[in-house]
Amino acid sequence: MDSNQHILQLYKKFLTGKATREETEDLLSYFGQSSPEALRGLIRAELELEEDTQDHNDPDEVTDRLLLKIKHKITERQAVPILTGRFKRWLPYAAAMLFLLGVSTTYFYFYLRIPEQPQLTSKYGDDVLPGTNKATLTLGDGIKYELNDSKEGILIGEDGIRYEDGTMLTGEAVFHATVITPNGGQYRVTLPDGTKVILNAASSLSYPSRFSAAERLVTLDGEGYFEVAHNPSQPFRVKSNTQQIEVLGTAFNASTYNADKAVTTLIEGRVNLHAANTKNVVLNPGQQSVLENGKFKVEAVSTDDYISWVHNQFVFNDTPLEETFAQLERWYDVTFDYPKATVNERIYAEIGRNRKLSEVLNTLEEIVDLKFTIEGRRVTVRK
Repeated sequence: MDSNQHILQLYKKFLTGKATREETEDLLSYFGQSSPEALRGLIRAELELEEDTQDHNDPDEVTDRLLLKIKHKITERQAVPILTGRFKRWLPYAAAMLFLLGVSTTYFYFYLRIPEQPQLTSKYGDDVLPGTNKATLTLGDGIKYELNDSKEGILIGEDGIRYEDGTMLTGEAVFHATVITPNGGQYRVTLPDGTKVILNAASSLSYPSRFSAAERLVTLDGEGYFEVAHNPSQPFRVKSNTQQIEVLGTAFNASTYNADKAVTTLIEGRVNLHAANTKNVVLNPGQQSVLENGKFKVEAVSTDDYISWVHNQFVFNDTPLEETFAQLERWYDVTFDYPKATVNERIYAEIGRNRKLSEVLNTLEEIVDLKFTIEGRRVTVRK
């Protein structure tokens, strides 16, 4: 029996409690562990994350599925800390996972026959899937977590951070943290006071785990939809590059993608807007403020158009093509190359954000006289 098969057999015996002392010591020597309980705890923790436990009486099947899960976790880095220097004590665990991946590579491909993901194609060439729940959580001490894309959001508490289904992400005290969504990602965050925030793609939200007595202050970059918990004695404030929004309890959308432009749309309640070198503005429900060139401009709008992304819809209502392409770039993590002559064209359309990029482009072709080609993550637009 070769060494890889030998270690794999020892691993299965260790998982089911059938390994002898000598076998356990042999296995641990590969993992660099000093205690069998350390590895056992790691393995049991993985098993507890299994959604389907009805077949856990079959050790081989459990072990095989766990190996797959470890492989998936390594490649996707779901909820695994990105280690910094002061956390090197976790390196043996990472080494154990990486070794198991190496041991079982042949097993995966020759016995389980995992199919490769097919290359997406369309009439435009390639194709791109829509965005998903995807974000990175960075704690104040520099530890990073890739948030699980099968979860929809996290709950922030003084005793740690959990997913919305109750799964613990970290039980350590967290004094400050930042959630960052990449292009093609979105995530939901519930703050310690109960305020709910949905982050759109290419956005970030920084917040403390405990608000001060005087205010509840967070920092937003990008776009977020807020449903603020009511507390008149502790105003909620959202700070961005160019303005600060102050609320008592309300629902609103804030977009700061453009460094020189901030758009605030009020759904319900009331907000006060502050910016340097200009008069403050108060918004009422159904109003939108645009801060540009150092001045606020307020007008009545159809608020549903500006929070449609929360409901998984693109709503383009007299929207310039340049802004349309910008939204698609963020959600599909692509780049559009288009003639400058098209930037001022405007469109009207409602398109589901759960559709593949080719389906969105097909709808646009029916509206405007343009042709599209997809090559990887680059979309070429031509007349």
